[in-house]
Amino acid sequence: MIVQSPEGPPTVLARDANPSVGLRHEPALDGLRGLAVAAVVAFHLGRLQGGFLGVDLFFLLSGFLITSLLANEWRSRGTIDLTRFWVRRARRLLPALFVLIAGVSVLVAVLTPAGDRGPFRRDGIATLLYVTNWDRVASSTSYWDLFSQPSPLDHTWSLAIEEQFYVVWPLVFVAAIYLATRLFGPRWRVGLRALALATVVAAIASFALLSALYDVESTNRAYYGTDTRAGPILLGALLAMSRRLWGGRRGGAPGGWILDSAGLAALAFMLWSVARVTGVDPWYYRGGLLAFALAAVVVILVSVGVTEGLVARLLSLAPLQHLGRISYGVYLWHWPAIVYLTPGRTEVHGLALDAMRLALTLIAAEASAALVERPIRAGALQGVPARVVTAVAVIVCALAVVGSTMPGPGTGTPAVTHLSAGMEPVVPITIASVPSSPSDSLRVLVVGDSGPLFLEPALGPVAERQGAVVVTQAEAGCSVLVPEQLSRLGNGTTVRTPPGCRQRLDRWRTLVREFEPDVVLYYLAYGGGSGEARLDGDWVSDCDEKFDRHVRRHLLDEIDLLSARGAAVAVATTPYTRTSSGEQEEGAARRVDCRNRVLRDVVARRPTSRIIGLNAFVAQLEDSERTLRQDLVHFSPSGATLVSTWLFPQLKDLVRDP
Repeated sequence: MIVQSPEGPPTVLARDANPSVGLRHEPALDGLRGLAVAAVVAFHLGRLQGGFLGVDLFFLLSGFLITSLLANEWRSRGTIDLTRFWVRRARRLLPALFVLIAGVSVLVAVLTPAGDRGPFRRDGIATLLYVTNWDRVASSTSYWDLFSQPSPLDHTWSLAIEEQFYVVWPLVFVAAIYLATRLFGPRWRVGLRALALATVVAAIASFALLSALYDVESTNRAYYGTDTRAGPILLGALLAMSRRLWGGRRGGAPGGWILDSAGLAALAFMLWSVARVTGVDPWYYRGGLLAFALAAVVVILVSVGVTEGLVARLLSLAPLQHLGRISYGVYLWHWPAIVYLTPGRTEVHGLALDAMRLALTLIAAEASAALVERPIRAGALQGVPARVVTAVAVIVCALAVVGSTMPGPGTGTPAVTHLSAGMEPVVPITIASVPSSPSDSLRVLVVGDSGPLFLEPALGPVAERQGAVVVTQAEAGCSVLVPEQLSRLGNGTTVRTPPGCRQRLDRWRTLVREFEPDVVLYYLAYGGGSGEARLDGDWVSDCDEKFDRHVRRHLLDEIDLLSARGAAVAVATTPYTRTSSGEQEEGAARRVDCRNRVLRDVVARRPTSRIIGLNAFVAQLEDSERTLRQDLVHFSPSGATLVSTWLFPQLKDLVRDP
């Protein structure tokens, strides 16, 4: 598809001519890309709370570079070959993404438990269609997804926004300039000025919409929407048009030191934002992103306009440049490395684990650049029609995604009956759904949040060997800790619990009546960390007096319910939260201590209950570099076996000596 200026030179771009209308290489922009991807990786490693702003920097750079290419082609040729533009973008982006999807599909099939693979099918298809961001808006993010098994494709939402821009923006660009030149004459500047004015209006509208749609109870729509995140992209496009219209000063021109000083101040502000801002900060949604994007505009202007200045020289450092050149591969592979290289799998913690993840990411990125990206951009597969290659690749990736999520052969009857009915519709529990047991068998009921779900595969065999029967009634995100079914994570993500959580106590009551447990294990795994819960209109957490009173009051009622038929109730203390690197989460230990003080206080008031010192047991082993958990809070299979072996004799002792 070739669009030509109605009054411009009659130039038709031959498909095989491959005319050069590219951009001058700017080393500082490579460095800026390197800085952006480094911030994002540090954010996902839990090392830089505002590192997500690196994505916005990517957006701005994309708008600047793509619009510069379009403007150059229009000015030089009087025409834009849209087909060729889209083919170039596809050759740049699709091959590495296809390799990622295929590779991750293999990892899912091999490393992800069969019961956790289901969501990956939807994630994979959304990634292939470049609609991941809207998929996130349409589907509420669950506690289970965030803490149990994060998707290795979670990060592709930003790629979806960029690809949507690559599809729509060239059409808007061509249509606007074509219309303007029709109305006002053949001068290309007239069309570009008209488009620049429209872009200003669109950018203002995007930033205003981001602010208007910000909701303290749910940031998903504001954070993931293409319309709300288009502001930085449009500012980048506006910068490109401005430079084309009014030119750009390069080198050490008079006054360059003043511009360089402004660039240094803007760069310092960007670094401050990356270090201090959080995803839940209203400042980000209500003007903060605009301020950050404007600072990035200044840095770009200075780095390409004052090439001998300090800003340009800092951003042109060789390591930053190289990181920028492989930034696409780094972005694609860093998140799967974090998801699958866990303390539970590697037996490595902290900085050593992060170093392992970074090393694997860099190896994958270098391989992607050398074996996939550069060869295809240089003409590999040139003789094969692009549509054929793309269609085959899409089919292969789709089959890989579907195949990786197919249920495997049965593995026999589980040793533990899992009666989690937290999702709608809630099915009443009847006596037929509770396993029968000999009259002299020890009957154990396990309740709590998602923690028991990771304990049950090991607790069942341990109980069975000792002639006991275990029923687990645990539900991810459902507990006394989420009083209004709404919580907010440390990264700003707001999470609603499933509607079925409201019937949690009814299900407990049914099990107590029909299963008649001898002992109940009450276990809350989630230590809270930097998260908060909604209570009477306020965001509260452990150590807040209002929250502690709520937990104490309702926990007393829950213990009374669980012990109504004479069962002893064992309340396990909550283990300290660990980061994805296996370290204790900053500030979380104090909150867990507050939580456990409340648990001990409640148990002291109920003679039918006892404290199980799970936190001390776990901390002692993990402090000695023994890995028990596979993510922030949940036990790995080996950790669950170790804990169950230690735990079960104490449950039996409670029945002998209540």
